[in-house]
Amino acid sequence: MGLLQMKLLVKPPSFFSQIKHHSALHPDEPAIVADGISLTYLDLFRLILVCASILKNNSISQKSIIGISIDDEVLHLICSLTLLALGAKQVNLATHDPQSVRIQLAEYVGVTDVLAVDEKYRLTNTGLVLLSAEMIFSHTGSLDKENLTLSTGHLEEQIYLRTSGTTGGLSIVRFTQEQIASQALRYSHYATERVLLPASIEHNNSKRHRLYTCFMGGTAVFRSPSSFSLPECCHRHNVTLIDISKLHAANLIWASSTCALDFPVTTKLAVGGSIVPSELRQQISKSVTTELSIIYGATEFGSVSTTNPNTHKVSESVGLPMNGVEVEIVDQNDKIMPSDMRGYVRLRAEGMATHYFKDPEKSARTFKDGWFYPGDMGSIKNNGELIIHGRQDDMIILNGINISPIEIESALEFHPAVKIAAAVGLSSSVHGQIPVAAVELYSNAVITAAELQAYSYKKLALRAPRKVLILDSLPTNEMGKVLKYKLSVLFSTEHLNE
Repeated sequence: MGLLQMKLLVKPPSFFSQIKHHSALHPDEPAIVADGISLTYLDLFRLILVCASILKNNSISQKSIIGISIDDEVLHLICSLTLLALGAKQVNLATHDPQSVRIQLAEYVGVTDVLAVDEKYRLTNTGLVLLSAEMIFSHTGSLDKENLTLSTGHLEEQIYLRTSGTTGGLSIVRFTQEQIASQALRYSHYATERVLLPASIEHNNSKRHRLYTCFMGGTAVFRSPSSFSLPECCHRHNVTLIDISKLHAANLIWASSTCALDFPVTTKLAVGGSIVPSELRQQISKSVTTELSIIYGATEFGSVSTTNPNTHKVSESVGLPMNGVEVEIVDQNDKIMPSDMRGYVRLRAEGMATHYFKDPEKSARTFKDGWFYPGDMGSIKNNGELIIHGRQDDMIILNGINISPIEIESALEFHPAVKIAAAVGLSSSVHGQIPVAAVELYSNAVITAAELQAYSYKKLALRAPRKVLILDSLPTNEMGKVLKYKLSVLFSTEHLNE
């Protein structure tokens, strides 16, 4: 039986059992590091017990569905791990979201209680548990270790994540601890890494990778909100790995144009969440670090594949599948396509979601016969590397010609003034769809929309966008992905040449 087809022979333990194991085996190893904070695994184990005692005294149990509204990242992680230990379900009700968004999400998943540090995050028809870092860190009493922990939640769906789609709407996937742990096992190197994600733990990807780090026994590094310098933070906390989005990577390129970015030589960079053009990869390698990896993944699945630093000069691939991940390219009838032929990506691995919460129709389209269909078009090279050619539902059809938005976006992003670009198709009674694009420029860049449209035409001819908008910033979700449904309303076909 091959590795990719083999199920996990030994099921991963619960998060609490794993942290208890780390605390016994490596009690002095750092688990969490931030400005003014350094917690060992023994510290973390004890703080989870303290937090569990407080939450149980507030009637939090396996029956609870908790909305976490805590922007203190260290406290948030401790609370998240504690809820897993108690068997309670959890969803992020991010403090940066408007109350209307938090209410909608809370009602959709049936939140019973909100866990917060401030009364202002109270929602109607739910309980409120107020907690502070001081309440947990200042606790000096004894703890009943045996009665505070629950193991029955290990196989229950406890973690609710909102998918990072770009077309709007509300989609939720739920994971058991076992599923998240299976995803974490794809990151075996985290056991020896000091991992920093500049994005807040209130964002899905950041939270998931914090959990991965703790499960594997690595060090989760948190950046202080007041700390502007990412290189300085990496030096101060000996960061060995940074995980960021494509947009954040572009921001690093801009920062490198104004001053040298003095990252530690031991710091590696992983960029995920979107397709990363070769030009941006080369800029990162030149200006930030040569230790660059591109990660391809999905909220519903976890990480799928990764590149190594040697591939970026010759390929825009997203690398080889990670251990235990199966990737196939199929046609519309699910027939496997030959190497280098474009088709639909489908994925399979331990730890993937199996359905969308309260959405059987979308589940039936996306999860079929044990496979997850992310909606991406792709191909596989002869050496097994995966190429992503864009979203199936993003394809622009102009007079019967299929135009991938990536073609347009890559052409525009090749221009030194453009930080990030996004292309969409506008409905046309004559042409079917008309390609248009919006861009965000680097600070102090001077160029007109007409000049960018002419620049793209030289590269793409008839496949070029018919109109280009320059925006102060493109609308993005928490993962840095552009929300294209919001872009569409900014364009008007009345000014386009039919």
